[in-house]
Amino acid sequence: MPAAKTYRIDELARFLMCAVEDNYNAEQALVPTDVVATMGLAGNIYQGDSEEIKFDGDEGVDIPQLTRNPYNGFEFELYGAASGTAGTAPIIGKLLRICGANEVITAGTDVRYQTADVNDADSGTFKMFQKAKAGEYLQYLTTGARGQMGFSFQDGGKSKFKIASLMGAYYEPAVLTQAVATDWGDQKAKLPVDTNFANTAELSFAGHQLCVQSLEISNIFGMETSRLDQPGCSSTSFKRVTPTMNITFRMPDWQQAFNPYKKSSTQNSVNREPFVLQIGNDGVDDGHILRIVGAGNNETQMTGLSQTILGDGNVGMTATLRCLSGLELIYK
Repeated sequence: MPAAKTYRIDELARFLMCAVEDNYNAEQALVPTDVVATMGLAGNIYQGDSEEIKFDGDEGVDIPQLTRNPYNGFEFELYGAASGTAGTAPIIGKLLRICGANEVITAGTDVRYQTADVNDADSGTFKMFQKAKAGEYLQYLTTGARGQMGFSFQDGGKSKFKIASLMGAYYEPAVLTQAVATDWGDQKAKLPVDTNFANTAELSFAGHQLCVQSLEISNIFGMETSRLDQPGCSSTSFKRVTPTMNITFRMPDWQQAFNPYKKSSTQNSVNREPFVLQIGNDGVDDGHILRIVGAGNNETQMTGLSQTILGDGNVGMTATLRCLSGLELIYK
């Protein structure tokens, strides 16, 4: 018997392309500039719900397993890079829309992203290409895809966006025998911005600057995805949830700033405070400005306090910030 034919696949020789769909679940034509500079790209292909087929008397043998509600999806990260020209959509803009945001552009000023109406949210077409051998690619496609957008940073490190729970229609992977054209533009030239003191114009809660070691938002727009496969309806749906942040910060001065225990107390009422994070400085480099703020009435609640010891020996605190009116991203 001849040896089985195998692929020698370079794990790094893969890339992703995506576009916002004009019509839900209708494959959007992709062009070379639709390529996305991802990190840690992983394909969740032919996922779904498992179901065993059992009959009385099977006695634990001959029990096949079926995959119900199959879907394709992807997970990956992107650096929090420069916003670009003021009043033009950033590179990440289409992904923010696919992850539950609406986009409002004010030419020459800024671009704002807030949680979309669940009935009007955008969807996307995604293709992952994986080089198998010379002139041959493996293609993984999904349409009608929606996902959840996260954001995080560690002090002094690079801010990152993370796309998770992105799922869409299942298509069987295919082999392409022609080259796939890509145009990366300046995606790889725009270096990510360090989240250090100089580059963080503001990181405040209740009107007071925080000294922050880490921050993580798992679902910026509070849009939770689920895949539905029902008679007459196959789709990825959004459900609204409250966005939360996990934050680790240095114990503030209770006299000059605020008492975190008092802010988190619900003995008499719920304390609703403003939250602002701005990476980049106005007038210094307006290609590097991203503001994350509480949307609407800017109501953020501090909960789940506990003390910790930071790496520099200072007393720190961990907390969860509940964004009661949602979050808004502003690119300038």
